[in-house]
Amino acid sequence: MTVNGVTYSCEGATITSDDGTIDQGPGDNCVDARDTGQLSVGSVVVVTGTKDASGNFTATKVDISNSVRGPAVGFNVPGLSFSVLNQTILVDEATRFEIGSAQSTGTAGLTALAAQPANTTVEVSGLRNTNGAILATLVETKATASTEFELKGITAVSGATLTIAG
Repeated sequence: MTVNGVTYSCEGATITSDDGTIDQGPGDNCVDARDTGQLSVGSVVVVTGTKDASGNFTATKVDISNSVRGPAVGFNVPGLSFSVLNQTILVDEATRFEIGSAQSTGTAGLTALAAQPANTTVEVSGLRNTNGAILATLVETKATASTEFELKGITAVSGATLTIAG
């Protein structure tokens, strides 16, 4: 697995996602997680590991973390954006889309996502920009609509109101 230009061996690494442990034990667990669809190019991950005397990196733990999961709405294909749970999702030509078994990038991917049934549930991996919008690196549709959503961000409390990510 390569993260930001650094290649890690995942032999025996524990792989976790927001939904719990995916894989652990012997073997290249990053390959196992990829083969089961849990880890994709564009996923945001946190890698914990070691570097040996020869300069080789070994992951001991890989945490896969998405930014938001919920219904996709408010498509602006020319503006390369859409919304999930009132979060602005920005797309560029490097953004990967996995819509069912089809894969695409950029404008083509956003156009394909906008053509899906209304309120299609998506999981978005990416990083927030200075304005709080999420620059998507990976957008995946979920096979079935869900009533379980997820949003990560900084919280604020005002009276009885809890605000997450603005």
